[in-house]
Amino acid sequence: MNVLSKRFWRNLARDLLWRALPESARRGVARRASGYRENGRRFRLTYARSGDGLSVDIEGRLRLRIQDRDRKRFDFQLVENGDCVDEARSFLDAVASKRVLFDVGSAEGLFSLLFCAAGGDRRAFAYEASPVMCAEARRLAGLNACAARTALHNVAVGEREGSGRFLRRASGYFCPVGTAPDGVEGRAEVVTLDSECRRLGLEPDIVKIDVEGYEWEVLQGGRKLWARRPLIFLELHLNALEERGIPPRDVLGLLTDHGYRFFEHQGAEVPARRLYDSLRSVRRFIAR
Repeated sequence: MNVLSKRFWRNLARDLLWRALPESARRGVARRASGYRENGRRFRLTYARSGDGLSVDIEGRLRLRIQDRDRKRFDFQLVENGDCVDEARSFLDAVASKRVLFDVGSAEGLFSLLFCAAGGDRRAFAYEASPVMCAEARRLAGLNACAARTALHNVAVGEREGSGRFLRRASGYFCPVGTAPDGVEGRAEVVTLDSECRRLGLEPDIVKIDVEGYEWEVLQGGRKLWARRPLIFLELHLNALEERGIPPRDVLGLLTDHGYRFFEHQGAEVPARRLYDSLRSVRRFIAR
């Protein structure tokens, strides 16, 4: 590993701190470094049995139908992980004035589901390279009568249209080559955000990006879109980017070149350097 890389110093600082801490504190530090935080304004979730599944009431704001296997995911995203809780809260606050979402790296489609379930004529366009995750997103959208307003695309989003190499993990998630030693290499169709805007004849006013270290390619393929300045919810995977030889500073620089500024999900503006120089391997924030 290059001793000049941020990843080297990030990992060194974490290792030194790890050795200095008592055993009881180590697990919390490791989880925090990877994007997990226990505190946060947790959502009040009320589960109830509904036919052969469950319903979940989210603080009286939304009521969704899910199945038992979904509960762990909802609890993690909306209760357990403070970083994810803050992200979901600010996302739900933002959607009140938004009508079109591009959900890039949609996984099980939770953000697309929250967006469409907020009511009105909102439409979500979800992009996910994993067939397994796409099937899960389709199931959840169908359970909640959101399928007609959720367009699910089993493709990756990148810098140029065509086909790309990715790793498929045992969990079913896809990630960039070079970031997961347990992954099996495969290929996926790739589209760009700008090509999707042309094909659909519309532009999103909100974009969510969670692509496990493929952020640079996604942003490169949306330069025309960024000139329109849609709101962006971005998950920056610092270690994964650096493992691929991509400086996180360049990723944020692409957005600042288009006039974007960055904000924590609690609302405070944050300098780009504090994000790309972070000791944490994952940072979640808003660009606007």
